[in-house]
Amino acid sequence: MQKQLVNLTPHTLNLYTDAGVVELPTSGTIARARNRSVPGGNAGGIPIYVHTFADVEGLPDPVDGTVYVTSALVLKALRAAGIQRTDVVAPGTGPNDGAVRDERGRVSGVTRLVREA
Repeated sequence: MQKQLVNLTPHTLNLYTDAGVVELPTSGTIARARNRSVPGGNAGGIPIYVHTFADVEGLPDPVDGTVYVTSALVLKALRAAGIQRTDVVAPGTGPNDGAVRDERGRVSGVTRLVREA
């Protein structure tokens, strides 16, 4: 069964496939990882804050046949909360993911999607 991709990022994604480039427009809903900062000391008189994830907003409940594309931060926030969802992925932009970059080194498209183990 072919799965439907739903883009929950604020950007259109360019997915490079064997059949060519597929544009995946944003769905209009954005999944975000909220965080909170707590004091964690200082170094040389400069305060250090520890960021922890608070919650994830805008992520729909699972739907059969649907895969949600989010930011890597959303994946990390879900993992930090102990939530494992196989229907949530992020664009593969890591050094070994084969991301397509423009002349300035910015990611212009991806060749794979990734999820947390």
